[in-house]
Amino acid sequence: MERQLELDPVEAARAGRILLRGQPLDLEVLHLTLRTLRAVDADDIGTVYASSRAAFLQVGERLPKFWQDFAFDDALSTRDQEDS
Repeated sequence: MERQLELDPVEAARAGRILLRGQPLDLEVLHLTLRTLRAVDADDIGTVYASSRAAFLQVGERLPKFWQDFAFDDALSTRDQEDS
């Protein structure tokens, strides 16, 4: 998805939404999806994050209140770069 973000940000955002529906409790998918949504200035980024945050809360996992705090978490950014 990183490469897709560089080539076609709109398509990467669409793919991120699809991946997130299939893997709603995957932190890396959420992180990448938020980054792609931000890249295309998506209006629904807050809604996407709130939905994911609620899903994580149902299994006892607390995410930051605001998507910006999650999306710019250095630990996740570092892990994304290591996986590339």
